[in-house]
Amino acid sequence: MRKFLLFLLITAAVLPLSAQEEEWWQGKPISAITFNGLVSVSETELQGIVRPFIGKDFSNSLFWDLQSKLFALDYFEEFFPNAIPANDQKTAVIVEFQVTERPVVSEISIVGNKFLRRLDILDVILLKEGDMVNRTKVRLDASAVQGLYLERGFPDINVEGTFERNQEDNTAVVVFTINEGAQSKVKEIQFSGNSFASANTLKRVLTTKVQSIFSSGVFQESKLAEDIQNIQRYYWDRGYIDARILDVTREVAEDPEGERNDIIITFFIEEGEQYTYGGMAFEGNTLYSSEELTGLVRQVEDKVLSRSKLNADFARIQDIYANDGYIFNLISMEEIRDQAARSISYKVKIVEYSRAHIGSIIIDGNEKTKDYVILRELPFEVGDVFSKAKYIEGLRNLYNLQFFSTIIPEPTTSDIEGLMDILISVEEGRTTDIQFGVTFSGVAGSFPVIGFVKWTDKNFMGKGQEFSIGTELSGQTQNLTFSFKDNWLMGRRWSGGIDLNFDHSITSNIQQDLLAPVFADDDPNRVPDPFDGHYVYSDTGEPYPGVPSSDEITSGEVVTDYAYALSKDQTIDDAYLMDYDSLNISLGLSIGYTFHLPIGR
Repeated sequence: MRKFLLFLLITAAVLPLSAQEEEWWQGKPISAITFNGLVSVSETELQGIVRPFIGKDFSNSLFWDLQSKLFALDYFEEFFPNAIPANDQKTAVIVEFQVTERPVVSEISIVGNKFLRRLDILDVILLKEGDMVNRTKVRLDASAVQGLYLERGFPDINVEGTFERNQEDNTAVVVFTINEGAQSKVKEIQFSGNSFASANTLKRVLTTKVQSIFSSGVFQESKLAEDIQNIQRYYWDRGYIDARILDVTREVAEDPEGERNDIIITFFIEEGEQYTYGGMAFEGNTLYSSEELTGLVRQVEDKVLSRSKLNADFARIQDIYANDGYIFNLISMEEIRDQAARSISYKVKIVEYSRAHIGSIIIDGNEKTKDYVILRELPFEVGDVFSKAKYIEGLRNLYNLQFFSTIIPEPTTSDIEGLMDILISVEEGRTTDIQFGVTFSGVAGSFPVIGFVKWTDKNFMGKGQEFSIGTELSGQTQNLTFSFKDNWLMGRRWSGGIDLNFDHSITSNIQQDLLAPVFADDDPNRVPDPFDGHYVYSDTGEPYPGVPSSDEITSGEVVTDYAYALSKDQTIDDAYLMDYDSLNISLGLSIGYTFHLPIGR
């Protein structure tokens, strides 16, 4: 439907150009693309779309491409183009669009919600105030709100989304009208047909829980399918491989006040018979002996059969071939039942083909990251035997880089027999990080505000290197740091890093001794300026700065003039104090090697 509307829109848009007397603009270079009618949309936002078309010769196919890109923005309800000569000679053309913008959301109104808070509902609504709105966006948001209610146990929920447009300022009020219905909670879970497993045992494997102190008991229809699988898996892993759920019923008892529904869920089970494992035989295998393949089987004969273990055993058999490049082999498993002994054995049939080799490796979607940064993480090259294990390891390495938000591998069979082409499509995530802020310090005598900013790029210049620069500034200290690390040196996983740090600090009100007499560092009676170290007779209370001569000191305790001044709560004048500047430069080097261990795989 969307493509059909696009076709109608573009066809209608071409008509104003075609209706002119002559198509003089055909083949003429486009000198400019302009827009009339923009209100909320900035013309700067459109430059990224129109810039590639400037300077190109006008053609209908080019014009259709331009309009399809503008239509994809979903900014306009309609737009009409016109061709304007760029000069009197008509040697170039200006494409002018008369546009009608979609309305902008001025308010989002939610009506009818009782059980869910407005903020919870707004969290699932993508539309925000200031966004452009259309019916599709409103319908999708209404569906999201309905899904939220279903998760909270409101099976009868109905949500209608509309918007009311104000033609004067081209704004719209989006209204979501909600009819919640009654909330459903699980009152009881019952089982029918179970003899091997008790009801309490089966309840433990369910995601649906009865309302209790520890569970809300909210009923969700979507969880029932998961619960059916959980019950069947429980039986299949205990030898009941024919067990199945025949039916699931829901008995609803309405609350007298109509605020909720109590539900009784009943699972009807057919258990079948319990079987033991009778072993596994192999047919058609020449590359690996039956003894080698049997060594991959973990189940024990004559023990209870487990389908999960059986599937894991079969997967290991497939992997031994796939990891050695035999990915074109046909491997199937046939079930052989001994009904009398209640035992099941299996025959694995193998049709072997030649190995597959890697024909090409194509990287797509990486705009910043260099190709070689991606390729070096892949433990295989063009021409190598295709190995499933190495293929998975390569994808794991790419995820561990944390450069990409999405990685889509697409191995395909090459046109050349025996070759596999590998396409890896990536979507780059954010690798740069900027931190900034201010802190407040309560240290007396210093400026209380400290500002900091740090910029980090984990994929510097797309080369897989880490680089960061940061600074911290205050009145007393300034700091500048650089950090660089390369995780690949000499084509190997050797990493090397360098850290450079510059620190400058100012310490105020430092005492000095520049005026005569200048004291030696080891003088126990040394004093700072402006004191000269003379002695005063403390018992007389001689005021500072008067300093008696040494012959006037006849008895009592004597102290230096500096100590005497401190005893009188006197301080050194600022003129005799200094600021101490300290500059420190530090350099750090690091080296390491990255090991990829199979632990946890």
